Amino acid sequence: MIEEKFTNIPPNIRPDVFHGRFRVYKRPFCDDFLKFCFERFEVGLWSAAREHNIQVLLNTLLGAYRNRLLFVWDQEDCTDTEFLCLDNKYKPIFLKELDKVWEKHGQYSSSNTMLIDDEPYRALLNPPNTTIFTKKYVVGDVKDNLLGPKGEL
Repeated sequence: MIEEKFTNIPPNIRPDVFHGRFRVYKRPFCDDFLKFCFERFEVGLWSAAREHNIQVLLNTLLGAYRNRLLFVWDQEDCTDTEFLCLDNKYKPIFLKELDKVWEKHGQYSSSNTMLIDDEPYRALLNPPNTTIFTKKYVVGDVKDNLLGPKGEL
């Protein structure tokens, strides 16, 4: 999770990394989940963030796995709806259309591709059953086991 507003974060929780005015917090079991995924699947990273913000995340979150990514896409690879979020009038709404992945990487299709995102609207234009929607990470939630061995993923 990348957090710019620090009001709801317990003071005893330290970020995994600082990036400008942002603080980055790894979700519990993040490293184990990444290891599991990279051992079993081909993984691409698609973020609605800007490219320069993704680079720090790649080093912080992925480490040695970074070079094994099939692709790294940012908001330039998203579809810009030209609408803004209702809760943040400065945040554009971007969609992640899996058709773009399938066009660029022909061996992939709706039968072998899964998007994981915490914003359901980002998958509005994708076929059914191609996205897993996760709950947003709340920094400091000690009960969060979404990525853990007995978690939802």
